[in-house]
Amino acid sequence: MKIMDENSMPNYDYSSKDKKPVACEPIYHEKPKAGRAILKCSCGGYAPIPVISNNALGTVKPLPLASVSIDTKGLKCPTTLLTFTCEIKSVIDVSLRLNFLIKKTSKSGCCEYICGTHSFSDVIEFAGTQTFSFQVCDKSLCDDCVTYSIEYVPIDFILNVGGSINNATLTALAVEDFC
Repeated sequence: MKIMDENSMPNYDYSSKDKKPVACEPIYHEKPKAGRAILKCSCGGYAPIPVISNNALGTVKPLPLASVSIDTKGLKCPTTLLTFTCEIKSVIDVSLRLNFLIKKTSKSGCCEYICGTHSFSDVIEFAGTQTFSFQVCDKSLCDDCVTYSIEYVPIDFILNVGGSINNATLTALAVEDFC
C-alpha cells in the first residue's frame, strides 16, 4: 500500500464551497449526432396452420404471413431493426414446430433470405394460445425500397384441426448511422 505524504497532496482549500477540486470538474463529451429514422408497421396478419404437413424432406414451401415495405434511400448507412410478433393458437393438444424466415425483396427484383431461421417449438394445450416474437437487425447495404416478409414453414408431421397464427405484425425501424 502506497502512503502519500503531505508534500505530494494537491493544494486545495477544503473550506471553500465555491471551488471544486480539479477531479470533480465536469467533462463534456461531444454529443452524438442525431440521425434520421423511418418507422413502418404492418397490420395484423393471419394464416392457418396446415391441417396435415409432412416436411421431413423439406418439400413444403414457405407460406407468407406478414410484410412491410420501407424506403431507406434518403438515409446514410441505415440499420433496420425488424420486430416480428404473433400469436399461435390451437384448438386441440398439439406438439408444434414452426420455422420463421425473413425474406428481403428489393424494388429491382433482388430477393434473399436474411438473418437465419427463427424456430417455435412447444406443446400447445387445448384451446391454447402462445405468443412468439423475435428481433433482428439488417445492416446490409441497399439504397432502394425493400419489402421484408415473414414466411413460415411447418417442420414436422402435424395433424392439427383449427390451428392458426394470428395478429402477426412486422415492424421495421430504419435509423441513419454516421459511419
